[in-house]
Amino acid sequence: MKLEIMPNHGPNAAVESIRKHRQAFSHGVVSARSMIDYGLEGGVPMEPLETNIESDVVSVGPYLPRVKMNYQLYQATANRLAMQLMVAVGDSYKTNMSGWKDAEEPEVQFLRHIRNAAAHNNQIKFESPEDPRENTHWEGFSLTREMEGRQVFPDFSKIIVGTETVEFEEGFFEAGDAFSLASDVLAILVERSDYTHDDIRDPLDTQ
Repeated sequence: MKLEIMPNHGPNAAVESIRKHRQAFSHGVVSARSMIDYGLEGGVPMEPLETNIESDVVSVGPYLPRVKMNYQLYQATANRLAMQLMVAVGDSYKTNMSGWKDAEEPEVQFLRHIRNAAAHNNQIKFESPEDPRENTHWEGFSLTREMEGRQVFPDFSKIIVGTETVEFEEGFFEAGDAFSLASDVLAILVERSDYTHDDIRDPLDTQ
């Protein structure tokens, strides 16, 4: 397939846009994790508490559901950020490169549907009878027609404020997967651009 570049756009613009989005959203995930770690390690919920009335130690048992809820809140936050990342990466590709719907790369086809789900109620919805194309797969994930309507990212289905009642609805794709997919799509675009792979080092890579 011949690569057609949209006027005033192209691989360089796509790489630069996706780089910035990936860095911004990864900072958001790290910040959310730092906040939850501080809440669990720096606060008192996990430590025995002494009452002012008597010296009896209060059991940590009642606090454990809250700890679990806090971690699920972090997961939900990370997944919401990842959903926004998928929309941003998909829109960056679509805006700067032609052939979005007919892309030959499985990573791009897979991104197209994950992006659409993330932008529309977190559910798979195929836009045309041809979807999903045969090459719609990535890293062990494959999309089939039977998956229409399925939830993509895990998310809360019910939260009751002031209690520890939390229900987490399962998905099949998580924040780490989204960042890996963004990096793979970015690598494809780098091959067509003036950038090198050293220019797009993952912001979460500490080595």
